[in-house]
Amino acid sequence: PGAVLVQGEAGIGKTRLVTDAMERWLQADDVVLIGHAAPLAGGEVPFGVVTTAVQGLIHRQGLDAVRSAAGTSIEPLASLVPELQVGPASAPDRIRIIESFATLLRRISHDEFTWLAVEDLHWADTNSRDALSYLVHLLEMPARLLISISLRTQDGAPSTAMRTFVAELVRSPAVQLMSLGRLSRADVAVQLSNLLQGAPSPGLLDRTVALSEGVPFLTEELVAGRLSEHGPLPESVKELMLVRVGGLSQSARQLVRAGSLAEGHLRHELLMQVCGFDEDTIESAVAETLEANMLEVHSAGDGYQFHHALMREAVSSALLPAERVRWHRRWAEALEVDDQPDEHVAMRIAAAQHWWETGDRERAFDASLVAAREAHRLGAETERAEMLARVLDLWPHVREPAERAASARDDIVEDILRAHISADQVGKALALLDDELRREPTEPDPIQDLYLRATRARFANQLGLQNTEVFDHDRHAARLLSNAEPSRMFVRAVAVLIKGSWDEEYLNSYTDLLGRALRAGDEYGTPLDQLLIRRAEVEYLTKRGEQVEAAAAALALVASVRGRFPVAEVTMVESMGIWQLSAVGRYREASDLGRTALARLSNPHLARWAWAIVVENLSTRCSSSVSGTRPPASSMRR
Repeated sequence: PGAVLVQGEAGIGKTRLVTDAMERWLQADDVVLIGHAAPLAGGEVPFGVVTTAVQGLIHRQGLDAVRSAAGTSIEPLASLVPELQVGPASAPDRIRIIESFATLLRRISHDEFTWLAVEDLHWADTNSRDALSYLVHLLEMPARLLISISLRTQDGAPSTAMRTFVAELVRSPAVQLMSLGRLSRADVAVQLSNLLQGAPSPGLLDRTVALSEGVPFLTEELVAGRLSEHGPLPESVKELMLVRVGGLSQSARQLVRAGSLAEGHLRHELLMQVCGFDEDTIESAVAETLEANMLEVHSAGDGYQFHHALMREAVSSALLPAERVRWHRRWAEALEVDDQPDEHVAMRIAAAQHWWETGDRERAFDASLVAAREAHRLGAETERAEMLARVLDLWPHVREPAERAASARDDIVEDILRAHISADQVGKALALLDDELRREPTEPDPIQDLYLRATRARFANQLGLQNTEVFDHDRHAARLLSNAEPSRMFVRAVAVLIKGSWDEEYLNSYTDLLGRALRAGDEYGTPLDQLLIRRAEVEYLTKRGEQVEAAAAALALVASVRGRFPVAEVTMVESMGIWQLSAVGRYREASDLGRTALARLSNPHLARWAWAIVVENLSTRCSSSVSGTRPPASSMRR
């Protein structure tokens, strides 16, 4: 038991190695889950690995068996796979989803040997990577769980996040790294003999080695293309793949070309709708592509996938612009009306990507808004930020964007900012603020400008880029805000300035502003705006030395956020409560609150920043209670 990371270039045989190992070692009662990471027209599927793994498990083991194995932890997983729902649905939360998936695997592997195969890590979304990291951490304890992970290398520069993730993964003692290199001439000879069912001639072996350069998939394609010792030399293996597609019937060719733009959701019914086929035609076309080894049945059993990513990429790149737009439009239209509940979020994000590719800006704008809402509902904040960033890009190019979005542009910016913060992407939040500060709006808003500058200074401090007060002109800021009309932007500006100011004189000048902002938050603000200004109130009281009042406000805030906000946000508020209770000597209550927060987070791999701050505050409280001193309020971490 443990984890194996199999890495290598495209076509080198990573999936084949895992498949052959499964065929050789798995026994009849062993449990297999296959989690696919796949791109959606350039985007990512939120929780794609988790969702496909659970769907495939249901397909192989049955719905009742999976429900039984998940037990009381089934509810969060039901937000990804609604057919698992056994009671009233609850709001999804990424931490609970990850823990629920881990609990399911832990319970299954307690009784049966369990193999989780993660395909194409290079396409995995942030939440899937977090789930995988959590599982690998659990493998450091005894378990009958094996995880295999395939990772494509030498395929463009990986993102910084992916490089960091892989580096952390291989450092775990539970993970073994297996790097696959190209085949030698002798290895190619063995592969050719197996494919041809006989030894190749020396000349054919020479040509195959020269053209495939030791990449097994390319050797397969050369043989499938009927490469001969003395025949015409193919210009490229890519063209060979396209020649194979050209040899299909018209309906099979159409299916492959349409499917090349839709990796990740080649569900049977959707393919039939997009291609415009009846039952007989789709069945015939699918059978032909399966026989030609171009497509294969998806592990979930409800659709198909390309036998190899290189084949999909070759077909996709050969589409003419008009045909590409036509297929993107057909996919977008089909996905928008698709009612498959277990893939709702992925379908909405895919539809937005397809509309973007068609060049239809208004349809892409509307679809991106829907996808962002669905991603937020699931707790997929990285994908939410990407979809909202597209909304922002399209804002000047659509009619009446504020009415279409039912939000002002400033609110979209704020939502992107909060999504980056929730995903722990402070650097991206800073870049967004820089872009907004460089922008020249048609109607300048001094309150918004103040808020953006103060927020940028706060994030720059957090990244260590500067070490200053959040805003250097507090007197000017206070005067500007005192004349401002109540609004959401007013609430945000007051909150960020109070959080970043330590000057007692300026803090005193914020007394009236804070009262106005609290009332404005209740009247105009969203739940998030209300949370921000209530947190600012606690910090304001703390900085003024009003510790009893700060503790009371913190406890009231703790009670109000539970059940309304994601787990990580709740624990951050509870961490604030630890400090406030400690500051007034209520150590037992502080300790109980800290342990409650840690129990809710469960593991640092799920929300490192929140977990670390709770632990730091709880540890400082413990050391303070032992020494008999109270921690200084000014050192409070949030």
